[in-house]
Amino acid sequence: MEEAICTHALYYTIWKKYGVLPERFNWQRISPDVMFYPLRPEFVESTYLLYQATKNPFYLHVGRDILTSLNNLTRARCGHATVHSVLDMTLEDRMESFFLSETCKYLYLVNHQNIFICFICFI
Repeated sequence: MEEAICTHALYYTIWKKYGVLPERFNWQRISPDVMFYPLRPEFVESTYLLYQATKNPFYLHVGRDILTSLNNLTRARCGHATVHSVLDMTLEDRMESFFLSETCKYLYLVNHQNIFICFICFI
């Protein structure tokens, strides 16, 4: 659990710096290697699961932070757009299907903490 908490904290630091997560980050150079952000769900999914495991309200704060960033930085006329470059926050004219099916699902769940889904029940 501690390793998951520490890794999440590192990624949250990157999120706070750019407002989103670059597709690939170089830990030695402390800069993004691949600049785009296709609205992936893994960070918000980890946030939700860490909240469920620890009940630490910090993760609710992170969830609200993610939601605010996505609404402020990636919102487009008909949804949300992939970030072309985290450096200048230019957007692409596309939204991956996993944004709606996964990213939004976990954003909903982490911001409605009284809902718990038993993942083991579905395996």
